[in-house]
Amino acid sequence: MKKFFMIILVASQVIFGSEESNAQTTLGGGLAYGTEIESIGIHATGQYFINDNMAITPSILYYFPRELVEGFNYKWFEINANGSYYFITDESMNVYALAGLNIAIISFPFLDFSSVFGGDANNSSTTKVGLNIGIGADFDIGSNITPFGQLRYNLSSFDQLAIEAGVRFPLQ
Repeated sequence: MKKFFMIILVASQVIFGSEESNAQTTLGGGLAYGTEIESIGIHATGQYFINDNMAITPSILYYFPRELVEGFNYKWFEINANGSYYFITDESMNVYALAGLNIAIISFPFLDFSSVFGGDANNSSTTKVGLNIGIGADFDIGSNITPFGQLRYNLSSFDQLAIEAGVRFPLQ
């Protein structure tokens, strides 16, 4: 999983960092809580400002496995591609609305009849595409570090509210 996060971070820096423009680009990460999986997760995020009020915000989120029944965990992983529109900007806090796409990959164990006769549990996974809507805020604390928090709801077969908090660092 560490390798995957590093690949995403390096790719984001190459894509966003190679353009010669005055657009601001940030990378960051933090913690999240998913209401459906009822688990804490970690996320990595990037942000590329198109203009002063609009940004493209991709992110990946991995929730720590949750136990369904004793010995059987299920896992939830998300890839998000959102657009953010900053509608309130002032010196201490910038508030934004977000909307975008969500890809949720969920894997869970299941038992087949062979497990009754000494076999192992098999794994099954499913991928669902959904829409994100939400609201968030960046907090100006007078440094290069920008704390943020957001509420994002995923509309799909796996509806879930994600409560996220973290920090962003400018690349330029």
